Amino acid sequence: MHSRLLLFPLLIGGWFSITARIHMGPLCTSLLYPTGLLSTYTGTGVQNPQPSVLQGDWQLEFLLSAVKDSSSLFPRQRPAIRFDTATMSSSGNTGCNRFSGSYVAVNGQLRFDMEKMALTRMACTGEGEGIFLDAMKKTNRFAFEGSSLVLLKDDIVLMRLKKK
Repeated sequence: MHSRLLLFPLLIGGWFSITARIHMGPLCTSLLYPTGLLSTYTGTGVQNPQPSVLQGDWQLEFLLSAVKDSSSLFPRQRPAIRFDTATMSSSGNTGCNRFSGSYVAVNGQLRFDMEKMALTRMACTGEGEGIFLDAMKKTNRFAFEGSSLVLLKDDIVLMRLKKK
C-alpha cells in the first residue's frame, strides 16, 4: 500500500493530515484527525445513479469509525443491507440484530426511514451495531465506486458495501 502524508496546522491548535491511500480507491481521501479517520468522496464515480441499481444484497466493506476498524467492530458477522427497489424496502443485519424498514432513493439521494425501522433486540457486544445504525441514519446520498456501493452524508463516506 502506498500512502502520501501531508500535515497541515489547525487554526485552533494541533495538526491534521491528509493521507491518500491506494486501497481506498481513487474516489476517497483519508483525513486523519485526532479523533480518527475520515473519508471524503471526490466525485469521480457514477453521479446521480438510478435507484434501481440498489437492488439486491450488499455486505459491509468499510465503515467510518473513530473507534476501531470494521473487522474488530463486527466479530460475529459483517452487516449487510438488502434493497428491494420494487417495494422501496430495506432489510438486513447490523452485525448482530436484524432490521427492516423503508427507504427513499431519488437522483442519487438516499434516506432510510429510521423512525419506522423494525429491529430485533438481541444483546450485542461492542459498539459496532450503534455505529452502523448511526451511519444509516446519517446517510443522505449514494454513489458507486467501481462495483462498490458508497453511502454518504454529503461528501463524507459513511460506509462502502460490496454486492453479494
